[in-house]
Amino acid sequence: MLRKLLDALYFKIKRNEIKKARYRLRKINIEAILRLIIRNCEEKDIKNEILEKGMTIF
Repeated sequence: MLRKLLDALYFKIKRNEIKKARYRLRKINIEAILRLIIRNCEEKDIKNEILEKGMTIF
């Protein structure tokens, strides 16, 4: 019960920050991020098979 009360109080205090963060998360282009990660993996010779398989999902 105390946990729920503290969570509710926290969210009331941080409401504006939470809204901004949600807005920014919605604007992130996942495909662009995956391309950047794959490119960096190739530059550093890191296996990126999992990421390449993930790209086919999108």
